[in-house]
Amino acid sequence: KYLTLVPALNRSARQPSVPFTVLTVWLNASRSNGSVLGGFSINISGYGFDVNKTYFLSFATQNESGSAVRSAGRAPSSPTALALEVPFWPFGEMRAWLALFVDDGSLSGVCQADDAQCLQNGTLCWGNRTIAY
Repeated sequence: KYLTLVPALNRSARQPSVPFTVLTVWLNASRSNGSVLGGFSINISGYGFDVNKTYFLSFATQNESGSAVRSAGRAPSSPTALALEVPFWPFGEMRAWLALFVDDGSLSGVCQADDAQCLQNGTLCWGNRTIAY
């Protein structure tokens, strides 16, 4: 009975019958430019599929600080930007981004990327872009 049980355990280890999820949360703060970059990664395996997605949450407070500002095409002078970048799976190089700029309303020229859509004079912008890290 022990010899017949070993192959069954090996098969279940290769293809788990119940999906499992691995969640990783990370945060990186940079004191040089005042930017904070955090995010979380989700990995789901089981039932013959494997999904691995990473979500980036960027908070930028200075010029050229964080990917949130660069996502909008060009960096404004002194914004406070909060962006959520979601990669499309399985195309890991394509991300959708949503950027919210908190300012006095003078950021109308922030989201001038070709694929950007904006509301309220550039305060809320979203779009997609191809990145290479």
